[in-house]
Amino acid sequence: MTNDLGPASTLRPGVIEHFLPKNAEIGDVELSIVIPASNEEMTVGEFIEWCKEGIKRAGVAGQILIVDSSTDNTAKIVLEHGGEVLRTPKRGAGHA
Repeated sequence: MTNDLGPASTLRPGVIEHFLPKNAEIGDVELSIVIPASNEEMTVGEFIEWCKEGIKRAGVAGQILIVDSSTDNTAKIVLEHGGEVLRTPKRGAGHA
């Protein structure tokens, strides 16, 4: 796990990396929200905030994990909003 997210163009084929937001405190997790994403920079920040509000209202310790294979700034935005990023190689459309 790291906080050092390079540009999306540095996504290495076959490599899976886990990124945490800066100053993240790792503790017990009661609820994990796991969402796949690909080039969602337009909406992902608002989505993370929506998830954080739901976790707060539920009164549970939660994490928001975005499984990302984007080529845009999706991962950076997720981290800026306090979510975690699991960068994965591109799948589907012949990559399965």
